[in-house]
Amino acid sequence: MAVRLKLRDGPNVVILGSLDEVNGAFQSALDSNEPLLVQTPDGLVAVNPQQVLYLREESEGALSREPGLVLAKLEVSL
Repeated sequence: MAVRLKLRDGPNVVILGSLDEVNGAFQSALDSNEPLLVQTPDGLVAVNPQQVLYLREESEGALSREPGLVLAKLEVSL
C-alpha cells in the first residue's frame, strides 16, 4: 500500500507503507513539532507535517507517473 500526503505547497508525496504506519509517524511528527523524514530516490527529505492538508491511502498499482509526484519511504517507522 501507499499513502499520499497532499501538501499545501509543493509536490504530492506518496509514502510506500500502510496507512497506520504513516499516520503514526505523521502524528508523532506533529506532536513533537519535528519534520517527517522520508527517503526518496534523490535522498532524505524532511516534510513539515503542518503543511500536510490530508493523507489518502492508495494502492501502489494505481500510482501513475504524475508530474511532480515524489515517491518515498519512511526514514523512521514509529
